[in-house]
Formats: sequence, C-alpha cells, structure tokens
Amino acid sequence: MTKGYVLSAAVCAAAVPIARASIEGQLLGPYTPPATLGGFALGAFPPDLRAPLTYVTDAPAPDGRLLTFGATTVLHRAGDTWMFWGHDYFGPVYDTDGSLDMTMQLPVGTRAFIVYACAEPLLSAAMTVTCSNGFEPDKTLVVSVPSVEAFGVGFYSTGPFDLQSVTIHSSWAFAVGEFLMAPACQADLTIDGVVDFSDYLEFLNLYDAGDLRVDFNGDGFVDFSDYLEFLNLFDHPC
Repeated sequence: MTKGYVLSAAVCAAAVPIARASIEGQLLGPYTPPATLGGFALGAFPPDLRAPLTYVTDAPAPDGRLLTFGATTVLHRAGDTWMFWGHDYFGPVYDTDGSLDMTMQLPVGTRAFIVYACAEPLLSAAMTVTCSNGFEPDKTLVVSVPSVEAFGVGFYSTGPFDLQSVTIHSSWAFAVGEFLMAPACQADLTIDGVVDFSDYLEFLNLYDAGDLRVDFNGDGFVDFSDYLEFLNLFDHPC
C-alpha cells in the first residue's frame, strides 16, 4: 500500500483538486438490518462454528473470506454468553475484552458494510464509528448506543474505491456482530452493473497508470500477475 500513499502525496503537491469522499454512512438504530444499503443487496455473514468464549482475531465472511480484528476478541453468542442484543438476533458477537477501541479490516471487494455494536450489559455508550477506503477522507458517524440493545451502523461506497476498514471508539467496552456486506464485482471496473469490453478498456487505462485499483492480488504492485487475475475475473464475471 506504500505506493498508494506516495501517489496521494504527489497529487496534493501538484495542487490537483481532490474529489469529495465517496463513502456514505447511515445510522440504522436498534432495529432489524435492511436488505439493501445504498442500492447494494446485502448478505449476512456465515455462522461462526467455534466454541463460545474462544479468543479469536477474525470472523468468517461470505465466499470463504475473512473479516479480521485489529486485536484479539472473545467470541460470544447473543442471548447466551452475551446476554442482550435485540431484534431476535442470536448469532455470534465479538467482545473487545475490555478495550474501548476496535478496528475491523473488511474483506477485499466490500462495497457496503453493516455492523451492530452493543455496550457491556446494562451500560449505554457513546461511540464514534469511522469507515476508510484507504484513499479518500474517512467517514465518521457519532452513535449513542442504549443499554441492553445493539445499534446498527452502515457504510457504502459511491465511487470507485472499495471499503477497507471500520474503526469504533467507545466510552465503554463493547461487542460487535450481526455483520452484513455487499461484495464488489471486481471485473466491473466501470461500475455499471455489467462486465463487458468497456471494463477491459478501463483495466488497460488503470494498468498503464499503475493504479492500485487493479492490484487484484493485493501485493501492493500493479504487474502482469494482476493482468492474468483480471482475465480470470473477466472470463468468470459475477
């Protein structure tokens, strides 16, 4: 990712206008999550089959991917080892184990993401929830989380960059869970909902520019291996 930061610095030095951030956020409250966010259809995360009270650093995500935590968390079950949650959710939740901060690295290709947070039982909390795509200004929402209920927050991309991380800072220790996400169709580089020749031309432009949006293998470089990966994605579109 070093190359991306160097590119950003170079753009600023050249005084090129920066477009507004293409991350939007939405407070969802203590209610059942929506089926869509920002026009993206959302899918729930698969069950976490590990035993409750296990220390974990990740959560299983759709299509065999992982959401990773910046620090070790304690796995619970809502309504069981984590007593309160709300709106009939009884799935896995991940306790910060006393920490007031948590950063979640999202699966590659996340276009929209929902997370619910719940303060330690019987406590309310003030939280700031910040989403980053690694290229543009972050989007931050301020949340007042009531006691004994989880509160949902959603983010989605309105531009070319996928969401990369979500960080929560809270006045009390807390747990997160009830994740939903909308994955990107990586070959749809023009973001028009169709994978066609225009996406191939867009790939060539981005490839020639060394744009990290086509770093499909995630090694921090744009090279021939990314071209091969794009051909595979292009031949097997979403």
